[in-house]
Amino acid sequence: MSEAGEIIAGGTHQTPLRKAGDLAKEYGGDPSDWVKKRSTSYTGEDGTQFETHWEENLKTGQRVNMKSTEIKKSFNSISRRKPVKTPLW
Repeated sequence: MSEAGEIIAGGTHQTPLRKAGDLAKEYGGDPSDWVKKRSTSYTGEDGTQFETHWEENLKTGQRVNMKSTEIKKSFNSISRRKPVKTPLW
């Protein structure tokens, strides 16, 4: 995925990335280097909307734990469901 993504946790975002310490231990770097990001939404052939979420080291650009997440539209808001297990080509 070549998209830069939007930070949704960690870094200067108001929401802390709770697993930043674990990511730093497993993949290297400092916990403050790690953020969680999401892509813009995209629509499948059946009309289902998805986003891709991942953790990224801002210093090295390393991306790990990519997951596609279905976006469920409700009456007056958008809520997110659990990630769906789909291969990322």
